[in-house]
Amino acid sequence: MRIDDIDTLRIDLSNNKIQNICILDNNSIEFLLKIENEVSIVDFFGNYDLVLLPQWVETEVNDSIYRTRYINGLTELIEVKFCSISEEKYLDLLNGRDSFCL
Repeated sequence: MRIDDIDTLRIDLSNNKIQNICILDNNSIEFLLKIENEVSIVDFFGNYDLVLLPQWVETEVNDSIYRTRYINGLTELIEVKFCSISEEKYLDLLNGRDSFCL
């Protein structure tokens, strides 16, 4: 399930609906592509509440049809929340603060 707006993501984060976050980069996507026949997407990402893909990584992912196919398959899974976010929006997630206050 894709989360497309920052407000929904911020609400989910502040309501503790998201505890475990997987942040993907190109290297991890390449690795997951190599083992996709051995480890299913659902099994791997099922432990996470959210898969976060920085937008600059998504831009690079789109240079490869294989990585694009993998990410598209991930975004279509109902069991996994997925969000791609630009770096400019990071502080919006924290309500303008530069860190989480625990």
